[in-house]
Amino acid sequence: MTKSINEIVNKYHKTRKGILTQRYARMKFDAKRLGLEIMPQNVFKILSEEDEGFRHAYYDFEQSNYDWNLSPVIEGKDPARGFTADNLRWVYKKDKKRISSKRKEKIVKHANIVTGK
Repeated sequence: MTKSINEIVNKYHKTRKGILTQRYARMKFDAKRLGLEIMPQNVFKILSEEDEGFRHAYYDFEQSNYDWNLSPVIEGKDPARGFTADNLRWVYKKDKKRISSKRKEKIVKHANIVTGK
């Protein structure tokens, strides 16, 4: 029995490479939309693979049988600063959902300043 495209894609998205590729694509989209700086993808992947937070979160994600609430996601320490190595940390998806409305407002305010709105 052959696997469907959805099964193959879903399996890839659970791999380290898949997670890193997905997270970078989202960062790139957000950086462009908000006019923020972003590091090159190869640098992001190297730094992430070496990062204890990423390794720990990915291990927990695997051990949970890929519970998406435990999947590793990137969070900016200061959302207005962009996606630079010194401004990012890995957290669980469930924890990122708890970003306060004040932090969200700060992102919107910065975007409005950059875009002149």
